Amino acid sequence: MVEHLDRLFLSTVVAIDGRLCDLRRSERGQAFVEYALLLIVVAVAVAALADWGAFKGAIGTALTKVENALKQ
Repeated sequence: MVEHLDRLFLSTVVAIDGRLCDLRRSERGQAFVEYALLLIVVAVAVAALADWGAFKGAIGTALTKVENALKQ
């Protein structure tokens, strides 16, 4: 899932970069940039939450291994 989000994030950044060249001189481009930045922040937050779930599972597994080693 994280790989999918990374690809989505990269394609969004590439699309934004292409549009910024066209819109940087007009005020209309300001709204586009604001929405694009908001989308990037949301994408980063979703990716962080997805990674947190995997990280949380890894911590739980490591603690279980330590607990089992201490019981022996």
